[in-house]
This record gives sequence, C-alpha cells and structure tokens, in this order.
Amino acid sequence: MRFFFGGKIMKMVAFAALLALGTTSAGAQVIDFDSITTGATVDSYYDGGTDSFSEMGPSWGVSFTPGDWHTATNFGETSQPNLAYSGSGTGGFDSTGGFSHIRFTYGGFEDTVITLYSGLGGTGSILAQVLAGANNPNAFSSFSINFSGTAHSFVIASGPGAFGIDDINLNGAVPEPASWALMLGGFGLVGGAMRRRKTAVRFA
Repeated sequence: MRFFFGGKIMKMVAFAALLALGTTSAGAQVIDFDSITTGATVDSYYDGGTDSFSEMGPSWGVSFTPGDWHTATNFGETSQPNLAYSGSGTGGFDSTGGFSHIRFTYGGFEDTVITLYSGLGGTGSILAQVLAGANNPNAFSSFSINFSGTAHSFVIASGPGAFGIDDINLNGAVPEPASWALMLGGFGLVGGAMRRRKTAVRFA
C-alpha cells in the first residue's frame, strides 16, 4: 500500500508550523529599547504603533504609558545603547497578550515598588507587589518576578526619573488574536490540502 502525500503537503505543514512559531506574542521577545532613537518616549512603539518621534515598531502587544518612558543612554553604563526611565516615577506598561513571568534589568536611584495587575492599565487583581531596592544606576541589576496567574499590566512607584529599566523579557504571553488567526489559517490550509489529496491514495 502506498500513500501519495507528496512534497506539497509537507511544505504546507512546514508553512503552518512557521506561522505558529511566528506569533506576535511578547513572550518570545526581549524589549531592549535599542531600536528606538535616544530621547524619544516609547509610547506604543512595541504595539505596532509609534514612539514620540513617529518611528513605527513591531506588533508585540506591549504599550507603555504615553509620554512617560524616555529612552536614554546616560542612565546606566551597563545598559547600552538604550534603556527607558519613567519621567513621572509612576509609569507602567500593558501587555494585551498577558504574561506569567517577568524578568528585566534595572537601575534605581530610589527604592521602587513594582505592582503587577491581572487587568490592563493597572486594574483588576494585584498578582504581585515587590520592592526593587535602590542600587547603582550605572550598574544595572537583574530582577525577576514570579507570581500565579496571568498579568496584563505593570506599574511602578518611585521618584521622578529615578527608575530605569531594560531588557524586559515577558514569558508565557498568549498570542494576539491576529496570531491565532494566522495559526488557524495555516492549519486550515494543511487540512484542506490533505482532503484534496485523499483521491490520490491508491493501493498497490
């Protein structure tokens, strides 16, 4: 018995797998601010929007408090070429896909309280509230927050311009709706191709 599932089927399967891997989940990305022009505010750059210099960024589903997170190079010498600091000291960001773990580096002139929320915009249940102690802002420290559930936003409480952050890694993020559509579309193509190939099965 021979089954004629040729190269086209395999190519379709590979294509669907690439679609699945290429989702816009923020969990697969590291937000390092390096592609943003120094001096700009981050805004919706990582949400397929623009920074304050009208430069468009990737669609990772992450947006920062508008006008608050400034990119700079002179905040931490070990966080080059760019980092972001909160001008107000009360900035935050939203992840529409959500995340189950967060890791980043930071430099702080003051102790900073970091609160993770289940909802967007600092709403919903508080999933974690931790203290990032003041350190040497010229030697960024690694920081990691574990918690239960899925967070969708992050808010800090510090002094104006006292907290800088870099290399944000969000793990466990859920793919955006557009990504689900791509994934389902890819697997739909595979299913359709396999149905069409049924007539090519023959017995020897």
